[in-house]
Amino acid sequence: VAERELANALAEKVLERLGGAAGSEFAADFWSLSDGGDEGETSTRHRKRAKPAKSETKEKVLKIIAVNAHGWPSGESKGLGLWLWQAYMNHANPREANCACVFIGEVLLMRALKKITAEEECVHSYCPPSASFSVRSAILRHCGVPLDPAFSRTQRFWEGKDEGSGALGASLALARTMTEEATRALHEDNRRKACELWTKVLSLHASDHENRREDDTECAPALAELLRLQLRAARCLGDMPAAAAVHASLAVALSDEQPLHVEVLAHWLGYLRAGGKQKTAMHALNEVRRLSRFWLGKAASLAEASEWMESCGLGPRRL
Repeated sequence: VAERELANALAEKVLERLGGAAGSEFAADFWSLSDGGDEGETSTRHRKRAKPAKSETKEKVLKIIAVNAHGWPSGESKGLGLWLWQAYMNHANPREANCACVFIGEVLLMRALKKITAEEECVHSYCPPSASFSVRSAILRHCGVPLDPAFSRTQRFWEGKDEGSGALGASLALARTMTEEATRALHEDNRRKACELWTKVLSLHASDHENRREDDTECAPALAELLRLQLRAARCLGDMPAAAAVHASLAVALSDEQPLHVEVLAHWLGYLRAGGKQKTAMHALNEVRRLSRFWLGKAASLAEASEWMESCGLGPRRL
């Protein structure tokens, strides 16, 4: 539903451009996405094209949007989807990002985090705030982004490979070990032992995170990994109050690094679905309204926001 609404909204914008006084050049490039011509030609801008009948125009526009969502047209003027020129988009440290992105089916939705001037490159963090150090490293290597030496040093520190990684590093190491042991216990049909281990995972604390400086985001990957292991433990135990509490902790922790990231919205919704405490429920509702206004352009209801999160692949079964 969300993808269809986005396609219709985009189609209306395209129709406005096609009907405008300055739309002739845009029309030439736009209709080239479907007419099959100009393969190998270096310039197609001024070539005449057959314009579809008015009654067929919107239907054809919608078909182009669907088929060309992630196709590369042939010829010199390559573009992604309906961006007729290759998009300016790159990786940045979360603090330096000027936009946030999320996939909805095959549509990439971008929202500006700050004012972006003409010709300025759009940059966002390729790494979601919930990603562990190992996942972040893999993402950046896959995308050809050189690893910052400071990132590697921080990774070693929080993973306990250097001395002095503190309570968070120790808790994370214990959580990993106990989660692996719980998995083995389940394979051996020893659910009692597995439940004992999951309970211990839930009891772990990271006191040095609570005392850290507000501008210190170096512990974000380690904290996110620990909390995700605790969320897994709560679900395995069927402990909904514990799951709700971890969802809230994750929402707060992830927003420390990327305040408007779509995963923050997902975890506040997870908190409400799990029956979080009434005392915090109003704050969670306000956060859902605030974040849905950023992403959807309106303060969505819980049902609307939950349906939209499903379309983003961040429903309750995926978190």
